[in-house]
Amino acid sequence: MTNADGSRTFAEIHMLENRLYIFEATVPKGAPPPALFQQSVGFVDSNGVRVRYRSIYSNAYPPPARVQY
Repeated sequence: MTNADGSRTFAEIHMLENRLYIFEATVPKGAPPPALFQQSVGFVDSNGVRVRYRSIYSNAYPPPARVQY
């Protein structure tokens, strides 16, 4: 979204295990998009292990099987 002052706002919305996560970043006019911000989002479980699923994640019941490390 381009703001009135020329800055741009980028947003990502994720849902994982019935929790909604909204990430927002704003960059000044003429600055490149915050690609690192957009590509660096990841989730870890209570043990600090990265959360990955064997198939496309849906917030439905039951959750898909997780990848085992």
